[in-house]
Amino acid sequence: CEGVKISEDGMLALLRTGEGDMRKVLNTLQSCTLSYPSHTVDANIIHKVAGLPETSTIDRLEAVLCQKPLREGMMVIEELRVKHGYSVADLLREIHDRMVTVDMPPRARNLLFRDLAEIEYRLSSGCSEKVQGAALVGSFHEIREMMVAK
Repeated sequence: CEGVKISEDGMLALLRTGEGDMRKVLNTLQSCTLSYPSHTVDANIIHKVAGLPETSTIDRLEAVLCQKPLREGMMVIEELRVKHGYSVADLLREIHDRMVTVDMPPRARNLLFRDLAEIEYRLSSGCSEKVQGAALVGSFHEIREMMVAK
């Protein structure tokens, strides 16, 4: 992996997807350079190779969860799950990382992160991805209602 061109966002994505495992980081980087030899490795390439949702996909998901009706949120989660093959756990992890930086009242933040943790726990316990996707959408709607009521 010598002489690899990698962008700043690519480096951050690589470190995040490696989850502290240097072998995983090196294997992912090697896969990226073999799959895209003439490209600068960026976050989208890292996500493609690792099988994770691209930045634009998470941008869209965030916009839908934070602004659109419940039904549309459900449709987008199902589309990402069924058509694109993303797991709800992967979507949850990516949206969690986004929400860490969003400014919101402490009570709403606490409720959101508690809900996200419960959804992650239920997914790891083998609960239905479809049901937990609905729980994800519902949690964001609950937070939105709380913030509007205040």
